[in-house]
Parts: sequence; structure tokens; C-alpha cells
Amino acid sequence: MKKSIKRIVLWAAAVTAILTQVGYCNSGEQITVRPVEINDMLHNPDVGWCLYTHGPIHREEPLIETVTKYPMEIADPLVNPDCGWGIWVGPDVSDGNTSYNVGNLTTGFGDDVPLFSFVCIDWYWKDLEPQEGVFYWDDLDTVVNYWKARGKQINMRLWTTYNFGWGGQGGSRSAPDWLFDETGCKHFNVEIPYGASSNKTTIRAPDYADPIYLTKFGNFLKAARDHYEPEPSFYFIGWQAASYGPWGEWHESFGQYHWPSDEVQHETCVKMQNVYEGIFGSKCQMSIHGTCKYGKPLDKSYETWKYQVAMEEAAAKGWVLGRHSCLYPTKEKLWNLLKIRFFDEHWPSNALYGESSPAVYGGMARGEGGGLDVNLDGAIKMHYNWVHQYMTAYSYKKYPNIAYFERGLKAGGLGYRFALTSATYNKQVSAGSILTLNQTWVNRNVGRAYRVYPLKVYFIDPDTGREIWSGVDGKFDQTPWIKGESYNVASEFSIPSNIPPGTYELRIAMVDGTGAPRIALAITGGDTKKRYRIGSVIVSN
Repeated sequence: MKKSIKRIVLWAAAVTAILTQVGYCNSGEQITVRPVEINDMLHNPDVGWCLYTHGPIHREEPLIETVTKYPMEIADPLVNPDCGWGIWVGPDVSDGNTSYNVGNLTTGFGDDVPLFSFVCIDWYWKDLEPQEGVFYWDDLDTVVNYWKARGKQINMRLWTTYNFGWGGQGGSRSAPDWLFDETGCKHFNVEIPYGASSNKTTIRAPDYADPIYLTKFGNFLKAARDHYEPEPSFYFIGWQAASYGPWGEWHESFGQYHWPSDEVQHETCVKMQNVYEGIFGSKCQMSIHGTCKYGKPLDKSYETWKYQVAMEEAAAKGWVLGRHSCLYPTKEKLWNLLKIRFFDEHWPSNALYGESSPAVYGGMARGEGGGLDVNLDGAIKMHYNWVHQYMTAYSYKKYPNIAYFERGLKAGGLGYRFALTSATYNKQVSAGSILTLNQTWVNRNVGRAYRVYPLKVYFIDPDTGREIWSGVDGKFDQTPWIKGESYNVASEFSIPSNIPPGTYELRIAMVDGTGAPRIALAITGGDTKKRYRIGSVIVSN
């Protein structure tokens, strides 16, 4: 390190000795020699100029020897949090009623679904709060705890409106009867398919603009949050806003609810968003739909389409934005083009996810519509972080398609895929000093990380495998990293003064808020705890 000079005083010594003559005898003769005087500048001890400084002076720090490593990338599929594939669990609907076969929603899959990182859970308000203030969590508890124990994240969708039916199943109400019978909440009637037949039945759905509805579903969501995630947890990937429209998709495409004006619709949607935001914070999700009236072409401008359901407000809050029905809108309809435009405008500021219906997945698995590769190509084109395709226990076992799911988890696939391309660090450090680790990273996939996973370093005893010390770089942030760029990061770690001297393995990991390694990196050297060996470091006294 260079230091600045504040003041310099030079002192000169006044004494200089010059030999002018010398004599000696040679065979009895005296010889006199007179040396020739020179004018050269002479440097001698104890004489000459003296440098006096007041304050710091320029000086060079001792050279620190470093070592650079270039980890080898791997091509294996990687299963990571907040991205990848999801399975689906939810109700069976028959004759307008719902039931939950807990065994089928858990052990019914036959294994721990190793290529899937999360579980999309659909559950109805009426089944969780059958009486106001009286909750029944038991079945949902069983499902949530089963999959959490297997390392899966939860994407929770608590429906408060109605299910219009899909995939040969009939529809069902989602709101509890007490909402209308005991609180005076307004409702509108919805004619839905009755069971698997072509018959129809009429159910009640809440009037979205009624303040009673906003208050009551808000109380229900608070109770769910307090029960499952009173503090932010790694295991909950998101809570989807499912309080408006059929399937909670933020549209009324079947034309059975009529807003008095675009302004009322917009204001009501903002109020709903604020309810979710106040309860779940940054973990909210919203389905972006396009139709305004079922079976009729969309005749709204792009700005009006966004305004009606407050899309820009949700995006500005950092909500996860999703597209339902199919992974990529291949039909050149106006509302499909509007979705593509909206997603393009909000990538990469917002996380994106995709959903396709079971009929779409099953058909493509049988080779229809170009097959599953077309499905995945569309998801990649849309920059989706994660995708679920209503993968039930039945479809999981009937259409395993391992190559398809593995492709989505390899380079160029869904979500993020981080590779460390170089790492430079101190070859030797002293106890009580600083370890500097300079890194270069790339993201090989089409999405990005939307939560920070700090970098942690470890000193590991090479003989015993015991962790001697670890430290975390709290400033490390991989959330801006996107495909096609490289990112240089400088991390510093304070080494304890009491660490024993020796040679240790240097390992790294990306960790969650508890310090547990969470991210599988696309490099060699990983252990069973997702810590990656970079090289060795010497610690001296």
C-alpha cells in the first residue's frame, strides 16, 4: 500500500575526508603518490543526507502470494431451490364436492420425486375454515410436512373464489357457506360443470368488491400464514394470490361477474394485492391472464388490459408473475401476444413461472402438439424460473419422461445454474488476518436467483474431514446474474486469531439464512453437503 508524504527535511553532513598524498619506501627509496580527486557522488555510512519525515511515507506492502484455481464444469442436471420442476397436489372434485386423498398426495407418488424441487398445493378456503374462526389444518399439515421432510419447497395456493372445473372434472365452490349466510357478504351466481358430466349446477362466489370479502379472506390468510410460516422460511417458495376469478387466475373470463367500471376493478385489485402484500410480503405470486370475456376477442388496449387487474402494481411490488394454461402461448391471439409483451417487459426484474394443464402435458407426452420438447422450448423462451404441469401421482407414474425433466435442469434450462469459472485466494494466511477470495461466476440458464444465498467458505481438516472454521460474505449477491454475462466478485473473510496452524481444504457453498448450504453448483468437487473444494490454504501463526 502506498502512503503519502506530509513533510520532508534533508540534513547534510559537512565533513568529507580526502586523501591528497601518501608516501612509502621501496628498496630504500621514498615514493610519493598523489591520488587524483574525483567529483563523483559518494555514499558512506554515518555521513550524507538524512531523510526526516513527519507523517506517513510511501512504502510497499510485502507481496502476498496467491493461487488461482479454475474449477471444471459439469453437465449433470441440477435440482435447486426457487427454480425447476414442480409436482401438484390438491383436491378431487366430484359432483361439486371436494375430497383430499392424503395418501395419494404423498406416498402415492411412489418415490421422493428426485427431479422436482417444489410442490404446488391447491387447497380450498371452505375446507380449511369450515366455520368462521374454526380451522382444520390436519390433512394439509400431513401433506406439507411430508414433502418438507423430503427437501421440497411449497408453492401454496389457497383458493377463495371458485373452481370452474377442468380436465374432465366438475367445478366446485371454494368460499365457505358461512361467508354468505352469516356475515352478509354479497355474492354472484356461477353456473359450473357438475361432476364429469355435461350437466351444470349453480354455486355462489364472493362479490370481489365487497369489503366484507376482503376482510374475511384476509383473516383466513393471516391464520394460514401464522400456522405455516410465521417467520420467512426457505421451504415456502411463494403464496399465490387466488382471491379473484375462477381458479384464482385474476380474470373473470366466463363473463358471470360484471365490474361497473375499469376504475372499480383496478381499485379492488389493488386492495386485494395490498391484503396479500401485508401478510406475505415479497413471497406473493399472481397469475397473468388475458381474456376479459369468455369466448369473445379481447378488444382492450395493452394499457387498459394491464390497468384493469393492476398488473404493473403487482410487478412493482416484486411479485412473481405466472402464466397458466400452457407454458408458451403459441396461438397468435391478441391476449397471448399481450402476455408475451408483458413478460418480456418484466424480465428479469420479476421472477416468472409457467403452468400447463394436465391435458396439455398428457397430450404432449403422447406426442401431440410436437411433443414435450416443444413445451420445454416455450418455457425456456419465456425465461421461466419454475414450471408445474399438474403433475399428479397418476401422471408422474404414467409419463415418467426422465430425459425431458433432466433437460430442463441442464445448461440452458429453467431457472439458474451457477458455475465458478475462476477463484484466486491467498496461498497462505496468518491467524487473525484476512482471507481474500476473488471469484468469477456465470449463470448458464435462462432464469435467475430471486433470493440471496450468501457465499460461505470453510477450512476443512483434510485428514478428518472436520470443519475447523467457516465464514460468510454477507455482501455476496447473485440475484442480478443472468445468462451470457460473467460476474467478478471480491470477498473478504476475517480469520480467527486462535485457529490452529496447518494446511486445510478450502471449500465454498451458497447458503440460506441459517447458514445451511442450499445451491448445487455446476462444478466438480462437491461433497454431500453441497460444499465445493476449491483448493488448499496454509494457516500460519
